[in-house]
Amino acid sequence: MALAAKYQLVTPVSGAVVLETKQQYDESRLTPVSQATVPTVPEPHEWALILIACAVLIWLVWGNRQRVLAVA
Repeated sequence: MALAAKYQLVTPVSGAVVLETKQQYDESRLTPVSQATVPTVPEPHEWALILIACAVLIWLVWGNRQRVLAVA
């Protein structure tokens, strides 16, 4: 429970309260957490974009190296 509360995780033993407005927080006598403390995990499309960008960079470096070796 302490770990789930520390990292704001929803598990079978801990729950979540979803409030959207300041009025809802005030009515529930809760305070919103800082956005900086909420853990984030990249979405699958972000991983795909990272992999594509790395592949393009490798391809560009490899192609440029081949041209340099051909000139020499």
